[in-house]
Amino acid sequence: MSNGAYTERLKFFKNEFGEPVNPIPLFPFAKVSTRKSLKQYGIRNVVTHVSAEVVSALKKESQASRTTSFHFFLAAFQVLLRRLLDTEQLYIGIVDANRSDQSFADTIGFFLETLPVVFRVGSDQKFSDVLQTTRTKAYTALAQTGVPIEEILRACNIPASATETPLFQVVFNYRMGAGRTSQMQGVDMRFLEYADAKNPFDLVVSVDELENGTAMLTFSLQDYLYD
Repeated sequence: MSNGAYTERLKFFKNEFGEPVNPIPLFPFAKVSTRKSLKQYGIRNVVTHVSAEVVSALKKESQASRTTSFHFFLAAFQVLLRRLLDTEQLYIGIVDANRSDQSFADTIGFFLETLPVVFRVGSDQKFSDVLQTTRTKAYTALAQTGVPIEEILRACNIPASATETPLFQVVFNYRMGAGRTSQMQGVDMRFLEYADAKNPFDLVVSVDELENGTAMLTFSLQDYLYD
């Protein structure tokens, strides 16, 4: 940071978030009317599955439109937020595996970072248009990866808050290639279960495409906000 390595990338985020950013409203089915200061992260996970037939159709449509499953799920998430919250401007954090440097390809560790992206979804916009815009916005944002989120907030003059996370309150996490079996130094490993990291966000949606052709969607919600 002191050597100015991220100057150009920070300019991008300053242009994206130059105007004041208001937190998104709570969903209409929230248990409370306002957010509160968190003393602990109480996360409630709700898991559902997408059938192999739907995932297959989704992939075909993605290929036809020169997008990916990641873009398709992310576009669908925007439509969901647009309909539930009735707001056109959506600030979403996108989880990036942050392993673009090949020297870290075989390194075990927590490299994840979350990139803020602003999307705009009009009430009369076609889904195909949302999908193409999502593709462009996602690729543009991911090209700026590597800047710590704290530096982005500082550069954009985003104030801290005791009641909500700054800049974005919802996060999308597409875990590509998160297989159920893998090898480690010649040893076969089989996935059984895991305890995900606790987080301060209202909602984190994680998408895992499974080896049987289905997809698993995990909705991680703040327990005091949603049942």
